Amino acid sequence: MNPISNLIDRINNENLWDREIQLERNEYLKVKGSIDTNIYLVINGSLRIFVIDEYEEHTIRFGYKDNLIASLDSFLNEQPSDFYIQALKK
Repeated sequence: MNPISNLIDRINNENLWDREIQLERNEYLKVKGSIDTNIYLVINGSLRIFVIDEYEEHTIRFGYKDNLIASLDSFLNEQPSDFYIQALKK
């Protein structure tokens, strides 16, 4: 079993999940300027983390089923994030 699966199993066993969030396609989980205090587990669908510069969007990472996803810059530093997290598929 890989380390992420072990972590998810431990979280499940200890009932540490806060709540379930369901996003519609193209809905934002996080936007630039928000402070992210959570790490999310993707149960279904897919999400992307991206930034916007002056003229373009740049996708940094995708999150798929059984992936953990977060705005790590904000989560680790407790500062507003430069990232957006958006649902691609429900």
